[in-house]
Amino acid sequence: MLLAVLLITSVSDQLDLLLTAEGTSLLACVFVAASGMALGYLVARLSGLQPRQRQAVSLETGVQNAPLAIAVILATFPKAKQEALLKLPFLYAMTALCVGSVVTLVYRRFPWA
Repeated sequence: MLLAVLLITSVSDQLDLLLTAEGTSLLACVFVAASGMALGYLVARLSGLQPRQRQAVSLETGVQNAPLAIAVILATFPKAKQEALLKLPFLYAMTALCVGSVVTLVYRRFPWA
């Protein structure tokens, strides 16, 4: 239930960004989030971590790029350029949240994964 509320509020807050995003940007954001989660899971599994630990590494690996990109932009670029530059990290954050929500549902359905 909480996951649904989080998704609805996040997407509705950034709906204009989602609707005006180029298809290639949106696809790239989904791919980066999904591949980050998949690679995080694979490395965690190869490292011998338990299923719950693998799931945590997977989710963290997939979503950690957005806050880092936002922090770098805010710390290094002048205010006048920040708004335009922040669109892609915000789009990525929103898509990572959606992909992460789907992955969370999969992990709940298959807790041994």
